[in-house]
Amino acid sequence: MVYRILLALAAILLSPFLLYRLFGMVVQFRSRQNLYVAVLLLAFLGTIGGSLLADMQYPQGPADMGLTFAILGSYGLISVTALLLPYILWKEQLSQKIRLTVLSIGSVLQIPFFFAFFVNPEIRDGGPLPLFADRLPLPGMLFDAIAALVGTAGETGYGIWFTIALSIGLFIQMALTSLFFYLIGAILMGEKSQE
Repeated sequence: MVYRILLALAAILLSPFLLYRLFGMVVQFRSRQNLYVAVLLLAFLGTIGGSLLADMQYPQGPADMGLTFAILGSYGLISVTALLLPYILWKEQLSQKIRLTVLSIGSVLQIPFFFAFFVNPEIRDGGPLPLFADRLPLPGMLFDAIAALVGTAGETGYGIWFTIALSIGLFIQMALTSLFFYLIGAILMGEKSQE
């Protein structure tokens, strides 16, 4: 069990740097953006499609281990691509040292966000529907408000909305975090260049 936790932590911490390196190997800026969109779409298809498939094939219990790992890996890929969003949107505006520092901070911040995302109140049959705010500290309340406004046509309709919105919310949460630290890095770099 300890090895699995350590392996998961290593994957969470190192995957942003590996994907950053992969995107950095693509020389043309437009091609890099296209690769980013393709990876992001693949991650969304993995989480949404895998979760819906698991709900259909295993309605009463946990999904097959391979499918579970594919879904978890897709959620991780969504988080990592969200962390890399500022580096894809803007060309190399930050120095290498600040980029790696900001990416390191975002990489470490994935851990508490994933903890909130995966360790949450258990959902019981006949119990209350799950809340986004339990899983997504930043956009969760907004998603809960949208769900309340739209209303739920039953647990099945809410389950599909919940599955899709979780993936989108995870991306938004990590992208906002990454953009915040990227802007702080840009401000610090601007102040250093003025001195």
